[in-house]
Amino acid sequence: MNITAPVIGTVATSLASADVDLLMAWMEDETTLQQELLLVLQAQREALRVQDMPGLEACLKGASPLLARLEELTRRRLRVFTAVGRRLNMGADRIRLTQLESITLPQDRERFSTARSALVVALEAIRAVNRANAAVVRCGLDLHRAIVHTVFGGGDEPVTYNRSAQSSMLPPVRRVISTEL
Repeated sequence: MNITAPVIGTVATSLASADVDLLMAWMEDETTLQQELLLVLQAQREALRVQDMPGLEACLKGASPLLARLEELTRRRLRVFTAVGRRLNMGADRIRLTQLESITLPQDRERFSTARSALVVALEAIRAVNRANAAVVRCGLDLHRAIVHTVFGGGDEPVTYNRSAQSSMLPPVRRVISTEL
């Protein structure tokens, strides 16, 4: 068997199949986990929307093991990126998947691209659901603030949202209950 030693000081111009396999395994696991997390976040949004506290607690309990797995995958990503970065003479923090895709060998490029696209789609879906959840929480808080303002008067003016989801101030409200009781 003839083994050639790597030449010190050279930089790889393409991603080896072994590196692609490492990255693919990580991306597939990460995508699967992100899709599981997406389901929990969607259930959380529904629980927030209908103010289902037991449902919200169930979502939080369901997310706990997923978050532990996500932490492990984050550590794994760092190990994989560090190993690939060493071979490419780059720091792990400078590596981007699009950059790696561009230096992947043609026989590996399509499956790498497919896995990267699936991960990006999952992450974008997570971002969209997180934004929606934040909007539901913000609207709920504004609604509760408006109710308290209407009942007791004083404090900040209540905020509502128009059809284009921009906030608008409500006109002053008369107190329903006197605070002098």
